[in-house]
Amino acid sequence: HCVNSKSYPSFRRTMMTIESRVTFMHLAMSGAILDDDIDDSLNDQIDAWHNGDPMDETPLHEYLGMTWREYADYTEGKKEIDVIINDRKAAS
Repeated sequence: HCVNSKSYPSFRRTMMTIESRVTFMHLAMSGAILDDDIDDSLNDQIDAWHNGDPMDETPLHEYLGMTWREYADYTEGKKEIDVIINDRKAAS
């Protein structure tokens, strides 16, 4: 089924937010974040998500621009963020 975003304002608002916001992963992959600043930048983005609009239902991994698998690998300590970024660069 196709979701009609006009019928679901919160879905529409969430999709507009995701589509119009530059994510941590986009910035990291484009080189806009220096290697030495990756961890601090990631932590700043996580803090921003926690302190953001409570009506925004965007999951943290999407807010950061990560896939669920990337996020799980990072939070479970299986991969460091720089490895996740390098893996994605290699895959693209």
